[in-house]
Order: sequence, then structure tokens, then C-alpha cells
Amino acid sequence: MKLTLMTLLMVVVVVAPPLIAQENANSSGTGLGRWVRVEATVKAPVAEVWRVFTTSEGAEEFFAQKANIRLAIGGPYEIQFDPNNEQSGTKGLKILSYAPGEMISFQWNAPTEYPEVRNGGTWVVVQMRPDGANRTHVTVTHYGWKEGLEWDQAYAHFVRGWSDLISRLERRFTDGPIDWDKQRMMYKGANDEMKDSPATKIALAHAEAWTHHDWNTTRELLAPNVHALVTTTLPNRDTAEFTGIDKYMELKRKAAQLIEPGSLQVLSAIGDERNALTLSTFKIAMGPGGTMVTMVRACLYLIDENKKIIDERDQFFVLSK
Repeated sequence: MKLTLMTLLMVVVVVAPPLIAQENANSSGTGLGRWVRVEATVKAPVAEVWRVFTTSEGAEEFFAQKANIRLAIGGPYEIQFDPNNEQSGTKGLKILSYAPGEMISFQWNAPTEYPEVRNGGTWVVVQMRPDGANRTHVTVTHYGWKEGLEWDQAYAHFVRGWSDLISRLERRFTDGPIDWDKQRMMYKGANDEMKDSPATKIALAHAEAWTHHDWNTTRELLAPNVHALVTTTLPNRDTAEFTGIDKYMELKRKAAQLIEPGSLQVLSAIGDERNALTLSTFKIAMGPGGTMVTMVRACLYLIDENKKIIDERDQFFVLSK
């Protein structure tokens, strides 16, 4: 077992199983602050799962198109998501500890648009254990999260990113190594491509307008008989449903007064001629005493023949700390 004294002490802390198993990306109050965790049981023996997480060749079968991994304490754990851009991954980051066939931990960073998080010292722990014949249960946990707007935005990014990774891992062992020519990765600018669709452009322009209190543009993008449905998982908040541009504008103005202008962050967007779906975050004064918290918002839009929003389905929750 290759563990130095310092890394052994760290592993004893970070690898201890949580009190409550979490199947989805989530946060915890374990004393380590919040973390992002994903889990899956894959159709492969532990030895094969260990191989794909601890060798360059294995990682290139599911993690990213280019990898440089040398299994040693302090050895490189470099994942390059865009093979043409060294800044798209973990260049220069190292393996912190490992126990063969059981666990590996390594340094992690963030995309360049999150400079504070990129240099913030987060780390990842991958654990694996047998779960029946030729099956392995894998847990990936991203630790080291701090507070702040950029940290919240990066956290939301990795909720999606690690979910994508665990999905690719499962597909690696059902369909074979990932075909990178067909795989859409987050770095490929999927958002930019999809923003070009007519419905998505309208949806994003609308969100940008009302979160910046540009009420003329907000109104111009709405059909006179616009219908809206707003739901949430927050306790003690009812579903809201209304029709008509005046009612819509009245309620949107009230909501926007709580939002920090300029805090809108679009995480993903997809659409076609008439339909669009967006996922975004922004800061809103809904915390204790009116403090700012991060709201996560998924919104489905239907655009009419006049290129106006005729239907909006809004779902949201407040990101826990």
C-alpha cells in the first residue's frame, strides 16, 4: 500500500464513509464542508475499474480524450478534456494517495472561467469496492469547497460535470471505450452551439433582460397571452400559475427586485425553432434576513410563430451550503 504519513492522515479523514449514502451529487455537513458526490455500480470487476482510473490509457477510455497518469504519490494526474488546449484540464496536478484496488485521491482544479476555484486547492477521492460478480460500486467525491459567488457557480458546474463522468464510466463498461468524435463534452462549447437556435436565443435574451431589470426588452419578448407555471421543492411555497402579459410582468418585477443584477450564470441551454430549455443560477436575497443565496433555475420555453414566449415552465431550488 503506497501511503505516506501525511497522505495517510488525510485519507483517514476524507475517505471515511458518510453517515448517509448519497446517490446523486449533493452537499454534506460532515465537517469537511460541502462536497459533490456521485455513485454508480458498473458492470466490471474492480481490477478493470482500477485500471481506468489509474492509467493514462484507461482514463482515455472514459475520463477524457487525453490523460497523463503515473501511479505514485506525487505522480501526475493530468486530465486534458480538450486535446488541443492544456488549460482545459488538470495540467500539473498530482496524486495525493492510493490504496490499490480500493481508493485513489488526487488534486483537482476548475475551468479557467473560475480562477479562484481553479487555484483553490480542491481534491477528489475515488473509492471502489466489489458489488457482486464482476460488478464494482464506485464513489467519486469532490472536496475542498469554499464560500462565495464564484465557488457557488463552479459547484453547480461540477454537479453536472461529475454526473457526466459517472455516466461515461457506466457506458465504458456497457458499450466499450468512449468514441470521442461522437461524445459531447462540456468544453466543446455545447452552450455556444445551442445558443444559436432561434428559441434558445430568445429564451436567453429574455433571462438576461429581466435579471438586469430591462423591462422593455422583457415585455417585447412575451406574447400577449403568455402562460407561466412556477414550481419549487422549497418548503411552504405553492405552485404559481398565471396567464397574460400584465400579470407576468407584475410578478416578474417583484421577483427581480431580490436578484443581484449581473449574477446570472447560464450553465447549459438547448433548443430548436420553437422549444428551449435552460439551466442557470443567480444570486437572490432569499436567505435568512434577506441574505444572498444561489438559486438554481431550470426553465422550459415555447416560442410562438411571432417569435414571442407563449409558454414558460419554471422550476427552481436554492442551493444548500
